[in-house]
Amino acid sequence: MVIKVPISNHTLYAFKTTTERYVLIAWSSLALLVNLVGNVIILLATVRYKAIKLDRVSVALIKNIAISDILMGLNTIFPILVSLIADGWIFGDYLCSIQNFLKAPIFISAELLICAMHISKLMCLAFPLRSINRKKITGNYIAAAMWFIACIIPAVQLYIDKDSVTFDYRLYRCHYVFRAPVWKWARPLLITSIMVIPNFIVFATTIALLVFVRVKIGTVNLQGALTSLYVGVAYVLSFGPVAVNQSIIINLYPIMDVETRRFFFVVFARFAFFITFLNGMSNVFIYMISVNSFGEFVKKSILGKVRVKLRSLTQVFTSLGTGSVRGVSFNLKQRSEEHKVAD
Repeated sequence: MVIKVPISNHTLYAFKTTTERYVLIAWSSLALLVNLVGNVIILLATVRYKAIKLDRVSVALIKNIAISDILMGLNTIFPILVSLIADGWIFGDYLCSIQNFLKAPIFISAELLICAMHISKLMCLAFPLRSINRKKITGNYIAAAMWFIACIIPAVQLYIDKDSVTFDYRLYRCHYVFRAPVWKWARPLLITSIMVIPNFIVFATTIALLVFVRVKIGTVNLQGALTSLYVGVAYVLSFGPVAVNQSIIINLYPIMDVETRRFFFVVFARFAFFITFLNGMSNVFIYMISVNSFGEFVKKSILGKVRVKLRSLTQVFTSLGTGSVRGVSFNLKQRSEEHKVAD
């Protein structure tokens, strides 16, 4: 059963103007479309066409990142989009609980998989001879471990208090409320071990990759390193505000005045959450830029077919338009002749 708490109060925390809501409806619609189309293309490229020519472990992690992003689109962006349109949650209490407990592993898996991808790439760069013999199953084992770790937070939430779920009008999503006394020490421990530390590792390894690319540019093939670097930068930009909000800002609430606290609790938290959608949208463009084989695949197999379809449709409409014009001309000519005969 979904509980009622202050953040589930529409009057207090819903949008004050429809313009703000419409802006986020447009943003969420764009994010959902690009997320699903882009990551389906990535899965096709990795699973069916083998169009991403990187080391086996990186390809396995890229495939799992795409799956994580698709799940984020279906479990997070889509329900939020519907809630924004309806200005409230319409799917019922049961689906609200499901959406909440699936949300955490999907979000956390993204950071853990990127973290694993960065460490794997740095290991490849440090020990290139060892990386040659790594098999695809190694990447699958690493990905499975990341998914398992990502499930720890919702598992602990279900064990401690499975009924502490509400609808949050700040973010228009279902949200877990840490109301049990044990969360006073368990919550900081979980957030630090599963969110703060992996985020720090992603940030640190992104800097390390940036330094390596800058030093080695023009001397070795940096395709895999650049891919990992760009994915890391996109992640930091997307999840950085949420990480700052969860690890730093919420601890400063007691020393803030009322207006400042409301700004960070509502406005900044809303911005930080919705900007995370950028992460699921960006990877397809990153791979197009940094992975030559994937760029060629998209250009020939995807965009090429789209151009052919558009050209065919254009020709059909053109022929229909030409036929209509000819038909009109014929009818006018026939009527003109009929009038002459009548005269």
